[in-house]
Amino acid sequence: MIPPSNDANKKDRSRSEQLILPRQALSREETGPFLEFLFSEIARKPKALKLKETSRVARYLKAVAWEAQGSPERDTVEHLANVIWLAMLQSGKIEIAEKKQAIHFLRDHAHTYLASFEVDKIVGYLEKLKEPSRHAEFFRPPKLMGAKRSLSGKGPGRLQDDLTERIYVGYHALRRARIGNARGRIATVLNRLGFAPGARSATERMWGSYEVIERVQQFEDRIARQLRLSKQDRTKQERLRDILVDSWIHGFHFALTGLVLYQRPDHD
Repeated sequence: MIPPSNDANKKDRSRSEQLILPRQALSREETGPFLEFLFSEIARKPKALKLKETSRVARYLKAVAWEAQGSPERDTVEHLANVIWLAMLQSGKIEIAEKKQAIHFLRDHAHTYLASFEVDKIVGYLEKLKEPSRHAEFFRPPKLMGAKRSLSGKGPGRLQDDLTERIYVGYHALRRARIGNARGRIATVLNRLGFAPGARSATERMWGSYEVIERVQQFEDRIARQLRLSKQDRTKQERLRDILVDSWIHGFHFALTGLVLYQRPDHD
């Protein structure tokens, strides 16, 4: 994905200020499905993609697809190979070429692989430009990735997943809905889904109220550190909490609506 220009960023910021969600609410009947939505899958820190290993796997999958007979599985395998290679190009560990190397490559393949392009014009364009200096900023994986969520912001690079954020959101969403025993309900879901609590005690294997509220406090402390909030900034922290909870509840309602539409029988 090509990063936007600086002007585009300014426009996006002005638009985002106008798109603050209205306060979102959960009904009592929705709280169970909401917790399932929160914890059914989490976003995790992706491992580094290495050129040699990744290219070999992509080539292997391509070879399998080309030799297999036509089937949905065969098409999926070929698509997977393409996705892996594009992920490598976008986020993998690749040493970038110098300008003269890139131009030499283009000219070397102008009449074969690149015959459908006007390579001379492209080379002329490249020669007028300075060598890129922000490639390390653009070509890197998101901080966290999941089936439904990818984060590329300025969060701590040491985070391995977004489970703590989800616990924080779940706790405050249930309290907003005036659901009793929010900590216990979250602990029950986490235990059922098999998440490890990561408790300080090596003997602790199950989630309880203490482990849940500890994660809630950890996330609040993280927000305060990142935004340099003091104890006197409680109003600002509560506002940020509401924005985050609203975002997740809105995402839940959007996913729920999409699921209903997908499952609706066709009466035509």
